[in-house]
Amino acid sequence: MALDEMNEEISEAIRKDLGRGRILTELAETTIVRSQVLWDLNNVDWMAADVIMPTELGLAPGTTKLRYEPLGVCGVLGAWNFPLRVTLLPMV
Repeated sequence: MALDEMNEEISEAIRKDLGRGRILTELAETTIVRSQVLWDLNNVDWMAADVIMPTELGLAPGTTKLRYEPLGVCGVLGAWNFPLRVTLLPMV
C-alpha cells in the first residue's frame, strides 16, 4: 500500500508543513486512513452487491434489483489541520 511505502515522506512533509511529530501523524492520520482502506477492500463485495427487492404483483414474474453504480466525478476539498485524513477518507 502506498501509505506504508511513503510513510516517512508523508510524516516529514506534515512535520515541515504543520510542525506535527511523526507519532501523532501516524496515530491521527495514516493509521485511520490505512484501516479504513483495508476495511473497505475487505467488504466491497457485499457493499456493491445487487439488492433483490420485492416485485410488484403487476410486474410478476419479473425480478427487481437495486444496483449501485457510480454516477460521475466529484471533488474533495480538504482542511489544513488534518490534510491526509480529510482528503483521503472521502475518496475511499
